[in-house]
Amino acid sequence: MNFKPVNRHLQVEVVVLPQEKSAPKVLLPEDYRTPDEQYKLCRIVAVSDDCATHFKEKSLVVVNMPMIEKIKVLDAAVCLVLENHVVGIVHE
Repeated sequence: MNFKPVNRHLQVEVVVLPQEKSAPKVLLPEDYRTPDEQYKLCRIVAVSDDCATHFKEKSLVVVNMPMIEKIKVLDAAVCLVLENHVVGIVHE
């Protein structure tokens, strides 16, 4: 599928970072879950033509996680975020 975002949207994919497994130091209930992070590292997949010029495909950005919209297009999931919800660009 070829998807092109418009209206200042960026198509992103959330980067899954490896997590360290450590022995628990405090006993917690089995159904306890840690709260999700407010910000996530994402890779830009596609950029709307009306976005700022510093947003480039394959760049790493930090995004306010609740602002990522997941939509379904032709049986494929697409993650979109408005460019003003990006809080930073990561240079490796």
